[in-house]
Amino acid sequence: MGEALSKARLAHEAAPVVAAAGSETRSEAIRLCAQALRDGEAKIVAANGQDLERARRDGMSLPLQDRLALTPERVAAIADAMDEVAGQPDPLGRVLSGHVLNNGLSVEKVTVPLGTVAVIFEARPNVTADALALCLRSGNACVLKGGSAAAASCEAIAELCRAAVAKAGLPADAVQYVSDDKTHSQTAELLSATGLIDVLIPRGGAGLIHSCVQNAKVPTIETGTGNCHVYLHRDADVKKAVAIVANAKTSRPGTCNSAESLLVDACAAEDVLPPVLRELSRLGVELVGDELVCAIAAASGVPMSAATVDDWGREYLDLKMSVRCVEDVEEAIAHVNRYGTGHSEAIVTESYAASQAFLARVDAAAVYVNASTRFTDGGVFGLGGEIGISTQKLHARGPMGAQALTTTKYLVRGSGQVR
Repeated sequence: MGEALSKARLAHEAAPVVAAAGSETRSEAIRLCAQALRDGEAKIVAANGQDLERARRDGMSLPLQDRLALTPERVAAIADAMDEVAGQPDPLGRVLSGHVLNNGLSVEKVTVPLGTVAVIFEARPNVTADALALCLRSGNACVLKGGSAAAASCEAIAELCRAAVAKAGLPADAVQYVSDDKTHSQTAELLSATGLIDVLIPRGGAGLIHSCVQNAKVPTIETGTGNCHVYLHRDADVKKAVAIVANAKTSRPGTCNSAESLLVDACAAEDVLPPVLRELSRLGVELVGDELVCAIAAASGVPMSAATVDDWGREYLDLKMSVRCVEDVEEAIAHVNRYGTGHSEAIVTESYAASQAFLARVDAAAVYVNASTRFTDGGVFGLGGEIGISTQKLHARGPMGAQALTTTKYLVRGSGQVR
């Protein structure tokens, strides 16, 4: 039995203790974890420095290095997010429905923990803290496996939090961190840990997510891949368009909620595109586009290359964006539903009819009118944090907070009834 299975078993054995713990005990454990991160800030930042040094040496892109980096301010923000999770209402024991049968049986449907949650992620050390906080709040044990790029950072965070969980009176084994290995044998163990892992959540690039979904023998929630679009309708306000597209693409291009593709109505392209393209170019974005877009870019003095068919469906996670003209809102919706990944999509328009059509018919977890896709985030949505952004439809969709890590069971009370 490898490390992953051994730790999955320990977490599985600890899960009933966490599930039975009261709301305040679970919240206190999270608060103590948050304080441990604040107290251990220097240790975490130093460990992260090792990861960043290795990332630079290995040629990791700058946006991905930004996603990996932990500054004192980011550590403080992670701790604050944990405190927010700790202060949320208890997601357990909520009565979702209840009724009395004709035979006198009382039936209630209530929320309960999933059990043991495994999270496999890449160069995102904040996921270690987010995931364990959300798992504890929802009464679950967790097995966390980060990628090699963030190994030192994740292990430092997990070590501090395990000690804090024990200080709160819960088993430290409820939080497990599994080291990465070059052969991915530990990932394979988690994917096959039936009877120990109740649900597995991959959080990372398309390759990781696809591999987990295709090979897992345990229930898996597909998350994260974000080929997100911003569509500039013919009635778009140009000032709004420039601000929204620039933010959606450049504020943090290495995240899954950043926009990768820009659509614009052909009839308005000559008016709305030039200021948008100039701003993107000024911010260092590499642009590729269709024939009409390339002509408009050339006339505007903006460098642009011809796009290929592959560009429409590509998640760059970098300062690069594809741009395409469409005929109208109907074609825009069809393009988004064909090439999007069900993550976050936005329309910029002053037309109520166009916005309503886009909201109703675009198939994505989050759909925006006149706002950046970058808002799709558990913390921003008031969830305190997120364990991932589900792009599937069962059993959760969109940013997954503590409530998304629960399931239900029926409590049936009788007075001697038999059938």
